Amino acid sequence: MKNKGSETALIREQLAVFFEQIKGLKKAGHRGWIRSIRKSLGMSAKQLATRIEVEPPRITEMEKSEINGNITLRSLRRAAEAMDCELFYALIPKTSLEETMRRQALLTARQRMEKVSHTMLLEGQALGRGEEARILEQKAKELMRDVPRWLWDSTK
Repeated sequence: MKNKGSETALIREQLAVFFEQIKGLKKAGHRGWIRSIRKSLGMSAKQLATRIEVEPPRITEMEKSEINGNITLRSLRRAAEAMDCELFYALIPKTSLEETMRRQALLTARQRMEKVSHTMLLEGQALGRGEEARILEQKAKELMRDVPRWLWDSTK
């Protein structure tokens, strides 16, 4: 039986492949996808409005909403379909998911170790920096492997 850690590791691996494939995609230009594609097709706002079955001013509103980040996925989907496009929605990590996970595991391990280190210091049993770093790495690897429910409770 697989544990949660191995399942999340497999998902991270699969997503890493996907993100590598789409890495070359660019964000929409300053005009947004709706306007850019509509213009490239030689389609007027009125023509798009007719295809979506809305009034022409609504197209201008949609294009502005897209640029401002206020457009709904439903509106984007309707515009895409009217222009014979598909809507792809994705969250693209700034770094790899593996690195995000590693940073969180290190943060969590460091916070948990600080509590223990303080007690050990008071008892005259403090670890050296090298030993502490080695244990920190080991604990972070364990957290990444096991993925406890509380892993993401720690914040920056």
